[in-house]
Amino acid sequence: MTFKELSQIRDKVDCVFVDNSATGLKILELCQRNGIKSTDLAEILGFTGPQAVYNWSEGKSKPTLDNLLKISHVFGTDVNDIIQVSYKNQNRNIV
Repeated sequence: MTFKELSQIRDKVDCVFVDNSATGLKILELCQRNGIKSTDLAEILGFTGPQAVYNWSEGKSKPTLDNLLKISHVFGTDVNDIIQVSYKNQNRNIV
């Protein structure tokens, strides 16, 4: 590949990121829809307290890949349904 081709690919990749806030809201939505409290989800995931789940719901952090896989199993959904993607320079979310 040429430098120009690599730069074009890099530019496309650089604009994509996981939207922490939207992903956290999606996890909260799944909890509410399934009658599971944030504290219950934290316990299911083996956490000693609910802080991690609260941080996700506030958009302060995002779950690790391992935790995303566990969450997807808890709710019987695909990881791609949990992760919310945004694009820099564009006002759209992939739901």
